[in-house]
Amino acid sequence: MTDLTPLRRSIAQLRKSALLSEVSEEDLMRIDPAPEVIRLLAGETLIRQGDTDSDYYVLISGQLKVFVRNTHGQVVATGFVRPGEGVGEMALLMSEPRTATVVARLDCELVKFPQKSFLNLVETHPVAAMAMARMTIRRLQDQYKARQRRERLSTIAIIPLGPGLDCEMIARDLAHQLSAVGSSAAIPRDEFADADTEAGHGSRFERIECSHDYVVYAASGLTDAWSRECLLRCDLVLLAATAGSQPEPGLSAETVFGRADRELLGRIDLLLVHGPDWVRDCGTALWLDRTAPTEHHHLRAGNSDDSARLARIILGTANNLVLSGGGAKSFSQIGSLRAFAEAGIPIDRAGGSSMGAFMAALHCYGADLETIVQQTRGEFMRSRPARDFTLPLLSFLSGKRLAAVATAVCEKWRIEDLPYRYFCLSADLKAAELVKHFDGSLWTALRSSCALPGIAPPLLSQGRILVDGGVLNNLPVDVMSEHFSGALLAVDVIANSEIHFGDKYEAQCPGGFELLLDRINPFSEKHAHPSIMEVMFRSAVLSSQRQARIWRDRTDLLIQPPVQKFKVTDFDDFDRIVEAGYRHTVQVLENTSTFALGSLVSLNT
Repeated sequence: MTDLTPLRRSIAQLRKSALLSEVSEEDLMRIDPAPEVIRLLAGETLIRQGDTDSDYYVLISGQLKVFVRNTHGQVVATGFVRPGEGVGEMALLMSEPRTATVVARLDCELVKFPQKSFLNLVETHPVAAMAMARMTIRRLQDQYKARQRRERLSTIAIIPLGPGLDCEMIARDLAHQLSAVGSSAAIPRDEFADADTEAGHGSRFERIECSHDYVVYAASGLTDAWSRECLLRCDLVLLAATAGSQPEPGLSAETVFGRADRELLGRIDLLLVHGPDWVRDCGTALWLDRTAPTEHHHLRAGNSDDSARLARIILGTANNLVLSGGGAKSFSQIGSLRAFAEAGIPIDRAGGSSMGAFMAALHCYGADLETIVQQTRGEFMRSRPARDFTLPLLSFLSGKRLAAVATAVCEKWRIEDLPYRYFCLSADLKAAELVKHFDGSLWTALRSSCALPGIAPPLLSQGRILVDGGVLNNLPVDVMSEHFSGALLAVDVIANSEIHFGDKYEAQCPGGFELLLDRINPFSEKHAHPSIMEVMFRSAVLSSQRQARIWRDRTDLLIQPPVQKFKVTDFDDFDRIVEAGYRHTVQVLENTSTFALGSLVSLNT
């Protein structure tokens, strides 16, 4: 038997909505089959896309969030259902499968109408039919507008995963950075202390979010009820953990998300919070395994530069730098980094292939430019990896000096622990495929990414035979674009490089003895010719140059330093190559429009 007391109460609420305001309470009570009052807890699913039921629902209290799986298989949020609005009109009218998935964003109370009941109701009350039609048209318009505008992460929650984190300070710093592009507010838990009821929370959320472009909520703990509400409600949740700490034994993705469907929540990121200095062994891999975030970030608490970088990433305006391989020519990329810094262009993520992987790693472990210059010059001048010759059965170089440089540069870092997001590429000779290093040992990644076939020996790792990533992709702008949003900057050091022989060798390529005689004969006219290292390098990256040409055109800023006169083995010309890269980048930036540069220096403190 139907419980009439809650039904009568809900019907009284229904009549306050525009949808059924013209239908009398008596008419609603006479509906057969009778409507039913149902309740959903936040995170529970009301209907799923593809379901074949045709019941119609009217929301009495709470809020529902609507998701659609698009043709690419991605689940996209398309809007909200608020009290007084209906859900399921397309299935009701067309008797076709559900076109969307609807999830409770807050605890909800609804009235469920069987299809037959509601169709009878709208037939006898045309005003209700018109109200439903207007609501359906408005929803379709809202969905169209949502597709036209860029997705925006406007509501952000910072939820601590352990004690001792000052999430309120982090929220204030982040909101301050976001205020540069729109009105923003940092809201601590105390703001909701006088709104203990579910309805009070919901209305407070609505008021705050309607009056600001960006809202950052500072939660007090994962198990706190208000924190769980933030988890279900916000577009982006930053799960904050202290760098170097260990997750609680029972912490897992399941305990974080609870009963909520992970796919239907907003974006979930991990935020590793450091002290004034970076914590090198910060255990990122374990935190990633336990929380399964979309992305992870590192931040020094109270550091405005780090807060600005996090804000740019949230806004999708981060500056992502890609560095090509090119042997010693890649030293020019250090000069480009110096020019970027002087122009106020922050580099938020970096990646590359071959020597570009070395240069990107130096930036991503957070060193200042002077440290980068001194360390790079010192290691390469001392080790001289290009002179590490061996019996050429597998390669011309033994690789020992290259390994020593990699050891000195990476200093036992793991890639996921680096302060800035980083990746590099290698190629697996055994599987004939590209290998993307987004985590794991930085030493392994660097050593393999610079193992040019024939010049340096491959790295054997976990059954793979890894060589220089430049063989398949020497300028991985496409990899950066695939994994990260924001501006694409690239420094390509071999785009304008030339390889040629002197006129004397026009008819026939000389043999080794002929070249040696020309070199040692003081009376012989000297003719240019590439070294065997140069020929092997150019041959190795030849197949990736066509792809590089395509992606160069898709960058927001492309730097091509004039380093043609230098060889890939000219490590002794460190300072000259750095200076060439610096001067050229300064010139490019001076000739770039103020408008174009403006987008690259935004939110740079």
